[in-house]
Amino acid sequence: MPVFVSLYPIMLSFKSIIFSTLLILNHSGISQDTSDVYRLKNLDYMEHQDQVDCESHDGTSLDHRICINLEFQEKDAELNSVLTHYLEQCDSEDERNIQLNYHDEWLKYRRDMSSAKSEGYSGHLLGITYLNTMLNITIKRIEELNLLI
Repeated sequence: MPVFVSLYPIMLSFKSIIFSTLLILNHSGISQDTSDVYRLKNLDYMEHQDQVDCESHDGTSLDHRICINLEFQEKDAELNSVLTHYLEQCDSEDERNIQLNYHDEWLKYRRDMSSAKSEGYSGHLLGITYLNTMLNITIKRIEELNLLI
């Protein structure tokens, strides 16, 4: 069993503190919780990103994982921009708060679904599956917000 599983209760507690802090900041002007990007871009394997050609279809599982991570980071930044634009169009502070609360729940859904889809995998395949799910769900959210705008 991977080491991170045994540290899960500690990480969950730490993550709850970070998420709560970001949630408070989120409702005071920052449009999106960016803890997913921060966590994923700072994983140890990302130190090799400068050695990877994401335009090539040849490569290792590590290369694929790095490229998906980078693509997720780009899409999450796009999501933040689209969400900010959408929230600026809200007619009232109540509507804005409703949308922010919905988005907070959506972020939890994205994490939970990504974890569920990658359950049972290990190593790079776990990471690739998790990141692909995060990426695809993020793309769908961008499409949804663009329709609402």
